[in-house]
Amino acid sequence: MLALPRTVWLDRLGATASALCVLHCAAVPVLFLLIPPLTLSLRSWNDPHHGLAIALLATLRWERLVVTGVLVFAAIALFVGYARHRRPDALCVAAIAAVLLVAAAAGGIEQPLWTHTTLMITGGALLSAGHILNLRLMKKSGSVLRQRTREGSDLSSHG
Repeated sequence: MLALPRTVWLDRLGATASALCVLHCAAVPVLFLLIPPLTLSLRSWNDPHHGLAIALLATLRWERLVVTGVLVFAAIALFVGYARHRRPDALCVAAIAAVLLVAAAAGGIEQPLWTHTTLMITGGALLSAGHILNLRLMKKSGSVLRQRTREGSDLSSHG
């Protein structure tokens, strides 16, 4: 079995991480809305759910760092893919995602909850779509197949 090129794994990892981000960004506000005791526990140190509520809100503190890391990772994966297939489609989708994610992260919790959540979910979904599109463009252009063939010939010539 031949190894897949690194960019395929980068895009698969990026798409998966972005999808998990979307789930997280959707779940945290829903948890606070659907479980009123969780919201109330923020006001009481004695509440048994206080720690969980604080931990869920603490994820917002790391948001800017996570968004920065995700966008750097995506840029690397998408530019490597672009170098192979020469189609700007995935880069355009990812650029829109980046604008939405940066807007959400820059506004932080000062934004209305639904604005922040909508920006993060839409940005994460678009970033995941950008990675998937990049994979499809590489497969369509044959760059994945050429890379697999080249790796296979390298393996057979050495073995």
